Amino acid sequence: MRTIALISTVALAAFATACHAVGNAEETGPRAQRDFPVAGAFDKIALEGSPDVVVTVGGAAAVHAEGDQEMIDRLEIVNENGQLRIGYRHDSGSWFSWSHHRGVTVHVTLPALAGASIAGSGDMRIDRVQGPAFAGTVTGSGGMNVASLTADQASFSVTGSGDITAAGRARQANASITGSGDLHLTQLEAANATVAVAGSGDIGIRATETAAIELRGSGDVTVAGPARCTINKSGSGDVHCGA
Repeated sequence: MRTIALISTVALAAFATACHAVGNAEETGPRAQRDFPVAGAFDKIALEGSPDVVVTVGGAAAVHAEGDQEMIDRLEIVNENGQLRIGYRHDSGSWFSWSHHRGVTVHVTLPALAGASIAGSGDMRIDRVQGPAFAGTVTGSGGMNVASLTADQASFSVTGSGDITAAGRARQANASITGSGDLHLTQLEAANATVAVAGSGDIGIRATETAAIELRGSGDVTVAGPARCTINKSGSGDVHCGA
């Protein structure tokens, strides 16, 4: 009996080792690169799911992806009415283990960017925005970073646990959170700011003239700079003006 038990133990160990090897093989599968031709002009980007996106503003429109071969094969990138949609196909009837594959980074170049959104866990990095208006939205757990922004109107919204970080200048900035996500806008200087928090998320922003703040929930709002603040507060969170 002890011999049988020993054989069984060895067999189980070998099976576990084989499974681990297969898993590692999937996680370190072949990498690839691919250009995605996109018909028509676009000035907005919508990221859906878990790909990461790097945006370069200025230059002819181009889309290039790099990463896990099978993940790239499942990428779906289309232009819908001026909005570039980036996501994965979820083919019905086929089995695919997303967790065993490394991610994909999609590089997007375009002449100008008016809006960007994330729905899911992917991250988006934008090098610069310059124009009359820009809108950034995150729904889910993804993160957006705008390194440099110059606009008359800028709006940022987070629903869920994601976050947005932005730096630059705007004449009017609107910032809102629903959920636990954060808006890191202390490096964004706005002449006038409108701020709304519903939930536990925090907003930090800089304003030089006026700041209208509505706080409902446990999140905190910090307004740096000399702006005159008007506050409508009905939650346990704190508001700090002139910080």
